[in-house]
Amino acid sequence: MHDPMPRSSLGRRPLFRALVLLLTLLGVGGLTAADTPQAPVALYSHPRVNAESLSPEEFRRVFLGLQGSWDDGQRVVLILPPPGSLEMAWLCAELRVSERLLKRGLMEKSLRGDIRKPQLARDAEDAIQMVLENGGGITPLLMQDRSELQLVEVK
Repeated sequence: MHDPMPRSSLGRRPLFRALVLLLTLLGVGGLTAADTPQAPVALYSHPRVNAESLSPEEFRRVFLGLQGSWDDGQRVVLILPPPGSLEMAWLCAELRVSERLLKRGLMEKSLRGDIRKPQLARDAEDAIQMVLENGGGITPLLMQDRSELQLVEVK
């Protein structure tokens, strides 16, 4: 018998997105505090970014793609650390989300036009160069003296 109302994946897509967002915010499928790397990692931004500090909520909004621009109107450019790196493990632990879910959520938001497409760095030097090339750039890096970048505190 023919189903008069065929089920489409499009009809369930908003529900799926809501479920993924809820699980992401709750930290289900993410890293636990025990998984947080012990190496000191800090956030660094382009010197023109007007954000010397972020609240924990602002940090989450920026790196989960919920905030597409800085307070001065400049677009946020996320420079993601290399897959499997200490920086990526730190970022995912702080956000309480898995690397896979983080990347998937950010790609969906960039495809909708909510945020600029995140860039994926090959290594720390590549991340520094990408931040310097993008006025609204921000990335996590192992804490070192990086005078060419602005240190962004989360407090």
